[in-house]
Amino acid sequence: MLDDSMQTDRKSWRQMFRICFAGTETDRRNQARHLRWALIWSLTYVGASLLFELKLPFSDPVKWAIAVTPLVVAVFPLRAYLRFLREADELVRRIQYEGIAFGFTSGMIFGIGYPLLEKAGAPTVPPEVAFAVMMLGLSIGVWRAVNRYR
Repeated sequence: MLDDSMQTDRKSWRQMFRICFAGTETDRRNQARHLRWALIWSLTYVGASLLFELKLPFSDPVKWAIAVTPLVVAVFPLRAYLRFLREADELVRRIQYEGIAFGFTSGMIFGIGYPLLEKAGAPTVPPEVAFAVMMLGLSIGVWRAVNRYR
């Protein structure tokens, strides 16, 4: 049996989930659209990367087409996310903006600061790590904003 404080925590986690991922019917529909396009973009990026890793003898135009495809597809999740933000209710929009600000700033600090750490002896990391830091920062920023507004 759960005591009252545990039931309150469980309810607050449900509320947190609803604020972050539910919103209105329009919010849910637009989030689903964005997630579908993000998945499609991820698959095209991974597919293109794997094709280049195989070192198959593609002609130059084919190599360029493979490289450009994820860039073109990336426009669609961007448009879907912008639509989500424009049509989201005020609280969801504010939470997302705070997450974006936290994520962008985290990535900027990492991107500018880590090269100095490398000069001091830290291991070299690929530039894509800054993107992962931005996405982690976005997630942390959204989580913090949801906690603030619940």
